[in-house]
Order: sequence, then structure tokens, then C-alpha cells
Amino acid sequence: MFKTVLFAGLTTLIATGQLVAGQHFSPNDTELGTVSGGSNDYLFLKSPREGADVTLTIRPVAGQAFPSEIERINPGTSALADELKINWYAQASCSAGIQQLRSAGPGGTSVQNINGSRNAIAGRSNIQSFDVEAVDRVCIRWAKAMIAQCGWPFEPGAGCDFEETFSYDATTPVPRSSPVRISGSCVNSQLPTTDNYGRLTLRCVFE
Repeated sequence: MFKTVLFAGLTTLIATGQLVAGQHFSPNDTELGTVSGGSNDYLFLKSPREGADVTLTIRPVAGQAFPSEIERINPGTSALADELKINWYAQASCSAGIQQLRSAGPGGTSVQNINGSRNAIAGRSNIQSFDVEAVDRVCIRWAKAMIAQCGWPFEPGAGCDFEETFSYDATTPVPRSSPVRISGSCVNSQLPTTDNYGRLTLRCVFE
């Protein structure tokens, strides 16, 4: 698997040593602020509303007397992996300093060592958020069901469709697709590990 850097390009909003007594970092959707109270260490991702929008063109493999094998012809694998990226919003904060941040998911694994040099970072990061094989599987399963029901070739109509749209999100994730898992540590403690599922609109279309 190739590597992606989870927090690449994130803006360092507050540097080590800028907290004052009795304050901690407070997360929101756009910035980091300080509020009164005890320590508040956290790490999270938030998916944008639009998510990823992908169309797969598929067809039966040539040379079959009756089509039982289906192949994707467009986009190519590398292009599809790129289309499955989501521009997540990320925040991390440690009152004692961030030690390490880690991500693992469909696009690979990345570890970023901060070594306590920053209290907080926030910004956006473009991350592959769905497995190519899992997305292929959705369209292939649908195509086989259409062929089993309607024969091949078939005319559209009466439940026989040349395309179908599927929608996925955190409550209904893509079947058998790995989440984007983030974890990390502060200088003096561990941050919670979370699994994150993005939004995907997937259209499966016969050639």
C-alpha cells in the first residue's frame, strides 16, 4: 500500500507555551479557541457534507456464453482511488503537547511525530476513504443481480435497469470497506482511537 500523510498541510494554530493557567483548547468546525476549565485533549476528523461522488462503468467479461463475470472498465484503478478521497477536516489538541498522530485506512498507513513541539493543529487533509475492491464489489454484485433477473442482453424497464445509485455514510458504510482509523498520543497520555466513515455516492452503469 502507498502512504498518505494524514495531517499534511494542516495549519499550526497555537504553538507550544501559549496556553495560560486555567485554559484549555476547545474544538469546533473551523478553528481552535481557548476556554476556561481543565485540560481537554482530543483528536477527531469530520467528513464534509458532499463526500465522494463516483461513477463506475462496468460490463460482462468478453467471451462468456452467459455473463457470470463482470469487470470495471472506467475509471482505472489509480484514478478510482483518487476519486475515493475525501477532504476531511481534522483537529488535534494536547495541553501538554502532541507526541504522535497516526492514520490507517484504505489509502495506507501514516505516522507523524510531533514530539511535543505543538499543542494543537487543525485544517483539512485529502484522504482515500474507501477500498477500491469494496466499491467494485457493490457494482459487480448489482450487475450480477440484474443479469440474473433480466437475462443478457436486456432492454431497460420493468425492474431491469442499466444504472443504479447507492448512497453510503457513517450509519450505512460501504460493505467490507476499511474505515479511516485515527489515533495518537500526547506527551503524557494517549488520545482516543476512532473509526471514521465518510459519505459516498456511487453510481454503477452498464457500458
